[in-house]
Amino acid sequence: MKPEDVILHPDKGAGNIKFGESIESHVRRLRLQPMASTVSDGDRWFESNTLGLTIYDDDPDEPGIDTIHCHKFLFFERENLIGMHINDFAAHIAAWPDLGATDFIELATGERQFVYEFDSLGLQVWVNEGDKLVDTIIVGRIYDDDA
Repeated sequence: MKPEDVILHPDKGAGNIKFGESIESHVRRLRLQPMASTVSDGDRWFESNTLGLTIYDDDPDEPGIDTIHCHKFLFFERENLIGMHINDFAAHIAAWPDLGATDFIELATGERQFVYEFDSLGLQVWVNEGDKLVDTIIVGRIYDDDA
């Protein structure tokens, strides 16, 4: 898989990584590395530094990819969304966030990143103080954190 193959397919996945599929089908082909911090709690997270993505299987009772995190490349209609201004992003995907920034985190450097939810696309985007996309999280299933 090449960076330009990491294409957003809302509600389906990114590139040829589809929600519900076994992670094992992608580990060798994409040279994914397990993230050691997830081994103890049953979650299975694998990452590719080259592609700038992490795929997650967070529910051992319902195996299958349920989340894809992209921080270098995520293409939609031949444009990389990472690095795009939030307004250009919204116009490009023809969708607006469900609310304004719903949350923010402050990094160790003091920089703040803001979170925007696009529920209709199963997409969460993280934007830096310059209003540029730095991360995207694509969700394949709706889950309840309180369950």
